Amino acid sequence: MKEAAAMCGRFQMTPEAWSAASRLASIPSFIEIPLGFIYPGTLSLVLTAAENHPDSLTGELAKFGWKWKADRPLQINARSETAWTSPLFGPHMRHDRAVIPASCFFEWTPAKEMISCREPESPVLYMAGFVTDGSFVILTTKANDSIRDIHHRMPLVLREDQVTPWIRDEAAARRMTDLTPPEMITRPALFEQPRLF
Repeated sequence: MKEAAAMCGRFQMTPEAWSAASRLASIPSFIEIPLGFIYPGTLSLVLTAAENHPDSLTGELAKFGWKWKADRPLQINARSETAWTSPLFGPHMRHDRAVIPASCFFEWTPAKEMISCREPESPVLYMAGFVTDGSFVILTTKANDSIRDIHHRMPLVLREDQVTPWIRDEAAARRMTDLTPPEMITRPALFEQPRLF
């Protein structure tokens, strides 16, 4: 389980990303919006299947990183290539799939420079994962051409029209783990200060 301290350990949520995600899922009005940088151990919005509504999604807050064993660090990532067959992750891949919205995610270069990665012409991107015990794990995959020079892995980013099938349709979700994520726009994170107001 070496990936817990690996990549995709920080992302960002903005009001624009929250608003875009709210068009896909019913988000209770009493949820306080966590904005700014999200890092392991903090709460963020996750989209999951709505109970008793077979075609609907709901939003809830969950903690970034799963403490699956008391003497192990938080598990923040799982490899999409092996998650379905993993004894640890497999049951949650089958029953607890979720999507984590964000305005962007961050990767670090070998020189320790933090780089923001976002979808072109969209205020939100959707990362595939699962949620369990009030915590979520983000799936990672091989980096595409836009990320490869920064890091060899990246989150499994879904298109908006893939969000509901990922959560609701196991067969479709299995196929999605083999897809290459969309290209990202990257730039030094110096320019990615969270806008809180």
